[in-house]
Amino acid sequence: MTNARDELLARLHPEGDPFAGFDPAGWADTTDEWDSHHVFFDQAVAELRPRVIVEVGSFLGASARHFAAALQREQLDGVVVCCDTWLAETVLWSHPRWRAHLRHTHGRPEAYKVWMANALAAGLEDYLCPLPMDSRGAARHLAALGVTADVLYIDGSHEAGDVYQDLALYWPLLRRGGWLLADDYHAGFPGLMADVERFAAERGAAVDVLGIKARLRKG
Repeated sequence: MTNARDELLARLHPEGDPFAGFDPAGWADTTDEWDSHHVFFDQAVAELRPRVIVEVGSFLGASARHFAAALQREQLDGVVVCCDTWLAETVLWSHPRWRAHLRHTHGRPEAYKVWMANALAAGLEDYLCPLPMDSRGAARHLAALGVTADVLYIDGSHEAGDVYQDLALYWPLLRRGGWLLADDYHAGFPGLMADVERFAAERGAAVDVLGIKARLRKG
């Protein structure tokens, strides 16, 4: 376990480590169909040597595990804080292929248990800290606790307006020189693209694009 994770756990989960006592049997689902192994992730870890990475929207945890594996590989004292309700957004509920991964039980998704089991199966739980809150609440809670991030990865709601709100709420948590990465920056989500472009223009930040990921650097 890293010192960075220990410190955050004490503040975010004073009741104890969320992984303690969790039984992963039957829950793991390591499907990865969402471009979760991107060069921006590896560059962010290699160049910024982050202590805290905040991910907004984690789903099954593939991208979080990629960040965590990079921290482990670089032997960094770091942690990935994953903010999500694990109840999923419209695009996942409405697409049969993806909806199957939600593992509905009595009408409610159980994706949090899948995320937990996946982290344990990969042996990366010592670099991961779940924060099961909606994106707005999580941003305000992290801000109130004085948590700052070296890297932000925004992959929550893809709806116009929601994306802008996440960008605006989490940007103040990002340290100067840090990177904000946004997922699914492509024509399939025009509202998301427009929100990223508007946000960047208002702050005088360039938008670097590689594949379906966008990057903004905080000056």
